[in-house]
Amino acid sequence: VMSGSIYDVTVRQEALLRSRLILDSAGIAIIMCGNDGKLTEFNPAAEAMFGYTRDEVIGTSVELLMQSSVRDKHKAAFQDAVVELRAAKGDWVVTRTGLSGIGLHKDKTTFPIYLGMRGIKYNGKVEFIATLKDPLAFQPDGGKPLLVPRVQRQLQQSLPLSNRARK
Repeated sequence: VMSGSIYDVTVRQEALLRSRLILDSAGIAIIMCGNDGKLTEFNPAAEAMFGYTRDEVIGTSVELLMQSSVRDKHKAAFQDAVVELRAAKGDWVVTRTGLSGIGLHKDKTTFPIYLGMRGIKYNGKVEFIATLKDPLAFQPDGGKPLLVPRVQRQLQQSLPLSNRARK
């Protein structure tokens, strides 16, 4: 019986380590927050995108990463999603993809983002995971834009000049 418990712990530790390795090596920003909107996860790609370290943001509101002009709209949509998930019977997933928005960097510059959000209810607990991409980022192979040039130009023209040169 004792060896079974040790095996279970070892398997769980390996699964946690593997999950951490995947999260830390992902090429896109991944953030996670609880139903209170407080950040619980912030991977290295999110650190690079927003300029904060993981330690700086864990436990703070996800609204730190967005402009004040959209916080009220976000708060309402977030609470609607929490209510929807809590009302669902059993474990449940709510997915929103193809969303776009404006991210707020630590240095207060803004940048466009594409995101997908997944709200998850399991064991009565509600959490949200978001994956975020900067559409103005370039691919490492040859520096080709991720977007077709027309869309990239439109996005760049809609940003203030001071924000266009951000890496």
